[in-house]
Amino acid sequence: MSDIIVETSNLTKKYKGHAVVNQLNMKVRKGEVFGFLGPNGAGKTTTIRMLLGLIRPTEGEIKVFNKDLTQERMSILTKIGSLVEMPSYYGHLTGYENLEVARRLLRDQNTHRIGEVLDMVRLTHAKDKKVKEYSLGRSNDLELRLHY
Repeated sequence: MSDIIVETSNLTKKYKGHAVVNQLNMKVRKGEVFGFLGPNGAGKTTTIRMLLGLIRPTEGEIKVFNKDLTQERMSILTKIGSLVEMPSYYGHLTGYENLEVARRLLRDQNTHRIGEVLDMVRLTHAKDKKVKEYSLGRSNDLELRLHY
């Protein structure tokens, strides 16, 4: 089995004919920590959005766990989590309610999983508290687990 977790081949994204990501080839191996560095407008966020399947590349290929992202997006996304610039939780909802929304979006029938996730991030005591009242660290913990 390959130790390559994420691989791109000639990954390109163009807006109005202008390439914001141009023929990116990269490999991320199991256990590696990978970051994107560059000035504003270099294509960092666009690349991450393509890797998560939030936007489609104009050209090229993305493989995650050796599966084509465009063909097997949902099965791939159930195995990964992400934390990007804009949080995906709802501040006006409680931690429990946010996990319930995520569970329904993923069509997960296991309602007991919410309790397990709250225990995992040590938020059981704060499950009925609005997420906007959580500390930054606690809201980041919840953010990562929203993609369980």
